[in-house]
Amino acid sequence: MEAGYGVRQKGARISLAALNMHGPLFEKVRRFQYYQETPGTCILRVMAAPGFTEGDRQAIEAAYRVKVGEEVRFVVQLVDDIPLTARGKLKMLDSRVSPG
Repeated sequence: MEAGYGVRQKGARISLAALNMHGPLFEKVRRFQYYQETPGTCILRVMAAPGFTEGDRQAIEAAYRVKVGEEVRFVVQLVDDIPLTARGKLKMLDSRVSPG
């Protein structure tokens, strides 16, 4: 899979730039990463900051539904850590979907 692209349900690619969100939605998130194993479904791995609530999780999922509609289903998964690369960078997309 090319870096920077997720896969929609029907196989078309969607750019991570198209998923960019602005505003206070992520102010209680320390780090996040898109993870995809299945076309049309994307797990949003979230390292929560203090004060992150179930309402925050629901708001993030709702914002992605508005942004992409039925193209990709986003599910927030709270995680303890999202490892950085050997160079100390965050890998924004961890995709296990094979190109094709």
